[in-house]
Amino acid sequence: MSLLKNELQNQIPNVQNEIKQLIADKGDKKISDVTVAQSYSGMRCIKAFVCDTSSVSADKGLIVRGIPLLDITHILPEEVFFLLLTGRLPEESELVDLKKDFSTDDVNTQSLPNIQGDKITLQRTSLQMLISRFQNNPLSCN
Repeated sequence: MSLLKNELQNQIPNVQNEIKQLIADKGDKKISDVTVAQSYSGMRCIKAFVCDTSSVSADKGLIVRGIPLLDITHILPEEVFFLLLTGRLPEESELVDLKKDFSTDDVNTQSLPNIQGDKITLQRTSLQMLISRFQNNPLSCN
């Protein structure tokens, strides 16, 4: 995962600077007008927040970091993880590094959150386990 960490250490300061500059240049500009009816109808067509990981297109469907979902159905979970974090698919050496870290027993006892009801506990998990958990017990609005 050291290759991923290096990539993020390179990207994060640039993104932070871009956001600071955007706010400095355009921070007082209005994005949209929203009615109460619009907010109760699923926020359709309302510019409400910035999401750079995914979008939905009427003709292409779900787009993940600029790539239509149907174009990446064959990739590994580790590749999805890398794509979501960096905005690009990993090179072979980066994928090998990431898979090695996710498959080692002593990896990351720093852990990822495990959400159960209203409790948040920490446990060691691999990306596969995390994906499986959310598929088997998705978060709900209830």
